[in-house]
Amino acid sequence: MMKTALVTPTPAQTFLIGDRVTWTSQSNGTTCVKTGTIVGAVPVGISFNRFLSTHNALYQYDLAPIDGKFGRKDISYLVAVSVQTRAGTIRKRQRLYWPRVKSLRLQGGDDRCPRQEAP
Repeated sequence: MMKTALVTPTPAQTFLIGDRVTWTSQSNGTTCVKTGTIVGAVPVGISFNRFLSTHNALYQYDLAPIDGKFGRKDISYLVAVSVQTRAGTIRKRQRLYWPRVKSLRLQGGDDRCPRQEAP
């Protein structure tokens, strides 16, 4: 008889609009830590493209390359990040990202959100 372990899903982290978050992204062999402010919450199953089409205020941001054709199985968040130019100045328009919720960490030491301990 084969034994199977029960897997309890972990609840998705919850954040509020206006929360400052940080996460790590990887592209072309480089790792970058990004920090920004949550500006929108995308409901379960709604694609980024559909959400954006109904929230005109989000067009004030530059869009990072986002594959927004499919929804996610948990609530997810849109994060606005200030972008620094090569000359070192901050651009007027922030860039909008749609990171995975499991990679987001609340900045500032507020423990109201569940956190994963580093191995």
